[in-house]
Amino acid sequence: QSVTLVLALLPSLKKVLEAMLQEKRHTLLLGELDRLAVDFHVHRDEIHSKLITIMQERLHFHRRKVPTVLEEWIASNGEGEGVRLIAPSEFALALVKEIGVLQRVLSPLLLEKELLTIFGRVCINFNTSLVQTFERLDYKGSVIAQRHAYVDGMHIANCLLALPNNNDEEGSGMLQAWLHQRFEGIMGDVAG
Repeated sequence: QSVTLVLALLPSLKKVLEAMLQEKRHTLLLGELDRLAVDFHVHRDEIHSKLITIMQERLHFHRRKVPTVLEEWIASNGEGEGVRLIAPSEFALALVKEIGVLQRVLSPLLLEKELLTIFGRVCINFNTSLVQTFERLDYKGSVIAQRHAYVDGMHIANCLLALPNNNDEEGSGMLQAWLHQRFEGIMGDVAG
């Protein structure tokens, strides 16, 4: 927020200083202000990239749990499921919680444009990575495991779609589309 404020003020500051300074000092000082603006842009971009990297690391951490969760689904063979709706697993709940924390922390601090940039990249990274994760799983013919994967995937996909991002960007709804295509016919009444 501070970096963006300074960047917004630099052009006005430059004009004021230009009017106040002697001609021979213009070039030196205004050149320094231009370099300062570049440094601030780079710094802001590095901060945004770090936030995106942190979320990628959190995704990687949670994705490692998926094969274990899958084995639990397969082993349960639907025991205790009955007619109740399938709830998202701890994997999906924890991942959605971390996304929500980032959104709650950043939303009051950053401009809409910055939020769109950060969350747009997070959404594309998550969508791509989660599709790859779900594609690689061996469901061993277990309809229950496939239903659980669908519920988890949709829980995460709906969270991603609710984030401030450019939903028209390629990949922003990729997970949801893949889930519908992959698990079409498996979900029955549970998909509602």
